[in-house]
Amino acid sequence: MAQPVGFPYNFSLREHLRRSLGAKPAELALRAPWTEDLPGWRAALAERLARLIALPGTLPTPEARLLDQEQGTGYTRARLALAVAPDLAVPAYLLTPDPPPEISPAVLVLAREGAGKAALAGELSPETETALGPTLCQHGLRALIPDLPGCGERAGDEAGLSETLLAQGDSLVAWQAREALALLAYLHTQPETPPGQVGIVGLGGALWPALLAALLAAELKAAVFHGLLESLAAYLIRTNCLQGSSRGDDWLVPGLLPIADLPDLLGAVAPRPLLAAGTQETAGVEPVLSATQKAYELQGCGPRCETHGEVAAEDFPALVAEFMGVWLPARMEM
Repeated sequence: MAQPVGFPYNFSLREHLRRSLGAKPAELALRAPWTEDLPGWRAALAERLARLIALPGTLPTPEARLLDQEQGTGYTRARLALAVAPDLAVPAYLLTPDPPPEISPAVLVLAREGAGKAALAGELSPETETALGPTLCQHGLRALIPDLPGCGERAGDEAGLSETLLAQGDSLVAWQAREALALLAYLHTQPETPPGQVGIVGLGGALWPALLAALLAAELKAAVFHGLLESLAAYLIRTNCLQGSSRGDDWLVPGLLPIADLPDLLGAVAPRPLLAAGTQETAGVEPVLSATQKAYELQGCGPRCETHGEVAAEDFPALVAEFMGVWLPARMEM
């Protein structure tokens, strides 16, 4: 039986998907005509992302309970439980400089790896006084460090969560982003927080939920991200659609790629100050950082964007603390 010219003899869906990734621009990529209406672009992106993560119209501010408190070198570490649902609380550490200032900017720090908040809050050993939480306190900042599902006190939550949420039309990243937004709301309501002086940090696997929260938190002042800064489409192509990847799929946001990719999302953090630092220098990092810098320049706030191709974990706390210490209390037009 004769076949038409050009009949596809490729039977691999994987190959088909690899060829289709990035074949056409995302709907809300930063390109014409959006370059002529940048506030409209940011508003449209935020509206689509809110729908994508099923963000409710109003997000209740969590009620907090103090569980215990410890003294560190130059800071106090309070262990809190923050109610984010009628039957669910998030365990978190709140680190405050000692002696405590009457008011001080606050930073929400999100991470998904290993010991969770313990490693970031100086709990594991005296040597961790240089951990991110204590380092922020040294610069006069308070740090709220929760355990996201799957790490720290919530380590038992990891297996099967992503699949269960997907079966309900949700995702783990979306859930984490909603928790982050609730915790940001908590920081904003604290009397020690000066109006509008709240920032967010997303580390490693928490980069995506922190980025989504940053784009949907209207009052956020500054954002920092440290992780694999490679576009999602490029990563899927490079790993042959995650074939043999050790990352799993619980960091993916279903439906995101047709809307926007990482460079667009980082660029939409503008005009707020942004620090984006990679954990490894791969071929895909430079295009993302370059596009992010160009997006900030296009929006007239290039100096507020700081990028690094690779920053070692031990060098990161001081870099973040200096960035947040400068930008959170700064007076600027937004």
